[in-house]
Amino acid sequence: MSPREELNSLLDTAMRKALGLVQEHRSHMPFALVIGTNGEQAEINGDDRGLDDPQARHAWITQRVAAAIAAGQYRAVAVARNIELTHNKTGKRADAIEVTLDHVDDQAVTCYMPYDLGRGRLSTGELVATAPAATFFARQ
Repeated sequence: MSPREELNSLLDTAMRKALGLVQEHRSHMPFALVIGTNGEQAEINGDDRGLDDPQARHAWITQRVAAAIAAGQYRAVAVARNIELTHNKTGKRADAIEVTLDHVDDQAVTCYMPYDLGRGRLSTGELVATAPAATFFARQ
């Protein structure tokens, strides 16, 4: 599997998981999916840490991922969290899932999937990809 295919697989898995959690709980706590240098996929969610604050959990997860990458344990990562987006032109706010993806052999990207839970039914908007605010792997 190519690096891009690995990132696409992580994105698909992360979005499906996050959307399922949103449907069930109206939101979701941050989590990460990683691919180790051995090719095995794992999840990091911080549930065992008792971190109920989404910002604290996101910080803990990103620190843990960064430390494992520095130790050479991962080759790909997807960090997902629930956020609120504000449309630049209209000022309208929307809930969204944010997934930041990075691979040791590919370019990092952040993807956003807006969603709405009107009348208990989940509907999603268009997936948007942008350059990430930060990357996990050092670039040459």
